[in-house]
Amino acid sequence: SIHDGEGISCFGSNTQLAGCEVPGIEGEGSVRLRIERLTLGQGNFFFNFSLHSSDHTVQYHRLDFMHEVQVENAREARGYLELDTKWDIDGRRK
Repeated sequence: SIHDGEGISCFGSNTQLAGCEVPGIEGEGSVRLRIERLTLGQGNFFFNFSLHSSDHTVQYHRLDFMHEVQVENAREARGYLELDTKWDIDGRRK
């Protein structure tokens, strides 16, 4: 998940929500989540990761608020996200 500097959730997902089946795992392994384009707005954000059983009763590994990212925005956009937008005014794109 991704939280802002005040602890408000900006994004959350997991393999269950994504419909990604995880086979039984024994021993060492790895799990990767690829974010194609991270469009966070300006601010401090924290990445949280956890590995747990499918019913959330057993926590195998958890990293909460340990990975901080500071985003600086060169433009004056406001908000948590910067969306890929295009303005069309009288047929002219900006």
